[in-house]
Amino acid sequence: MSHDNGVVPSCAWKRRCRVAGLTAAHSDEVPLRLPLGREAVERISGVYRRGLEEVERWAETARGADFEGVPASVRPI
Repeated sequence: MSHDNGVVPSCAWKRRCRVAGLTAAHSDEVPLRLPLGREAVERISGVYRRGLEEVERWAETARGADFEGVPASVRPI
């Protein structure tokens, strides 16, 4: 589906994006963000993994900021 230069035609990309968007829109759980393409999935997954690792490294320090006797937030997570 690519030309000799390795570039996918715009119409093919748009068609795949529409299909992915419609699939997500008709699913039981609609994603807040939908990375499109293998590279996007890999890059975003890496960023989220590194972010989670950082949160886990600092979790004890972060939890130490809680005030005793104050209830946790009631907002859904």
